[in-house]
Amino acid sequence: MPRTIQPSTVQPSTVHQANGAASVNSGGPHRHSALMWLGLVLGAVLVTATVSIGYAYWQIAREVDEDLTQLISFIDTRLQTAERSLLELDKLELELCDSPAIERLTEFAFEHPASGIFLTRPNDEHAKVFCTIHGQVSPLQHSRVLARAPLADKPQFELLIVEHLWSGRLRSDLFLDYHGERQYNSVQIPLTDSFAFFEDDNDRERRVVSRLAGEYELTRQGELSEAAQWGQISSESQGWPIQYEAGIGGNRVLHEAMISLPFWLPVGLLTVGLFGYVLRLREEVTAHHFRFHRALDRKEFVGYFQPLVDVRAGKIVGCEVLLRWRKANGAVIPPGHFIPELERSSLIQPVTQQLLTSLGPQLDEILAADPLFRCGVNLVPAQLEQPALGDWLVDFSKTFDCRQLAFEITERLPITDMEAAKHELKRIKALGIEIELDDAGTGYGGAAYLQELTIDVLKIDKLFVDTLVHSPAHTPVLDAYIRLGQSLGLKIIAEGVETEAQSQALLSRGVSLQQGYLFARPLPAAEFVAFYRGWRPQLSGSELSSVSAVRAKKVLP
Repeated sequence: MPRTIQPSTVQPSTVHQANGAASVNSGGPHRHSALMWLGLVLGAVLVTATVSIGYAYWQIAREVDEDLTQLISFIDTRLQTAERSLLELDKLELELCDSPAIERLTEFAFEHPASGIFLTRPNDEHAKVFCTIHGQVSPLQHSRVLARAPLADKPQFELLIVEHLWSGRLRSDLFLDYHGERQYNSVQIPLTDSFAFFEDDNDRERRVVSRLAGEYELTRQGELSEAAQWGQISSESQGWPIQYEAGIGGNRVLHEAMISLPFWLPVGLLTVGLFGYVLRLREEVTAHHFRFHRALDRKEFVGYFQPLVDVRAGKIVGCEVLLRWRKANGAVIPPGHFIPELERSSLIQPVTQQLLTSLGPQLDEILAADPLFRCGVNLVPAQLEQPALGDWLVDFSKTFDCRQLAFEITERLPITDMEAAKHELKRIKALGIEIELDDAGTGYGGAAYLQELTIDVLKIDKLFVDTLVHSPAHTPVLDAYIRLGQSLGLKIIAEGVETEAQSQALLSRGVSLQQGYLFARPLPAAEFVAFYRGWRPQLSGSELSSVSAVRAKKVLP
């Protein structure tokens, strides 16, 4: 049975949330915080009230719908019973309303007690007198038809509302008429004013109405006025021209809402809290994006350079270019405060391009002096899964020797599209760029990256280099990574070298390429060039480490 729910018009409530910084005169941050908490509490109350009322409305609507279903089932069953009875009555020979006929009709009525009062007459259009268990009656004398509803799929049947005298009083009843083969039969359909399946205690908040052909009211249950209802459920019978409607009482909805309010209050607080948290995160992301755009336009993203030293040869053979945010006032924002957000944003690509473009002007002296000098630049996996970087590098290679570049792929973030990454790395390596696996053993890729990607250099993370200090006699993971890199024919770079003992221990394991504070901290471009100029090749790792440490202290504050 098709149902439609028509909620009454409810005026929406709007919650306005102020967003901004309070002035010093109005109380500063403390006042703003108090206003925020006040708004949070009010928002939670409003959300709780809305959810409680909505849930209560849904409960009452479901209950009303069940009432409607039972009423439809009750009336449809009565009509179907009456239909079968009339078909059986047509088989009886009742042409004359004599004693035998009345007796047969009485017996038939006792056999069909749920069908009501039967009336029958010969199938003669001139006959106006019906035969009943009480004898002959003439409907025209004491009754009139108020409404008719033919059945489209059952043309021999017709529903009527008939007003007639009963015990000296006028009353209206539903009749089902059947134009049979032998006679014209009719039966009264007993529809009471109360139904056992309706709960009496909710009668004041109930309004269930059935109508014949959408006009004439058959039954009404409950005292709820249309003005006091918040909504209405409408339906209709599948086989009979009877429509039904039931109202949803507003007072019952409010009563149920008050009962469920304590349960929904924590839910409201949690919902508003989560909404506020998400909104704040969104504002922060938007603010970050704006600040990143501005910093990019002002060229505030700059490279700091940490030397890569071949300890065995006593030579600086490269550097790692570390991104820093140096503002116009000279303040440098720590990388941990912006790099994670930047890596997740769409601006990581233009920032990388700007960083690479700056290498030539900043390090031209070093790059010209040593064609084998390589600058290591960090990439994020998303840049390897899109063709944008490779396309840009093709043009960049026309003005910069890409053989002096190395791209570091970190394990901190996963590569989600390995096939795309392999394809882009192939394009990048074709330009002469080396590929280094950074933070090896600390993140997602591990041996899988070594297996799938064309890696040239394995960078051992500071985490494993530190074991040379904390437990120098027990370094199985460090030794395993060194052996793995050597067996694969990879260059090996040790990061985070801070002491001469670490440097010597690594050198004894065959790792001569080293990077760390033992040699120098990350330096601005001008200071790095000066550091490179002042470097003097050393003959031994021990001597190199000592001299380099002294130079690093002199160069850096």
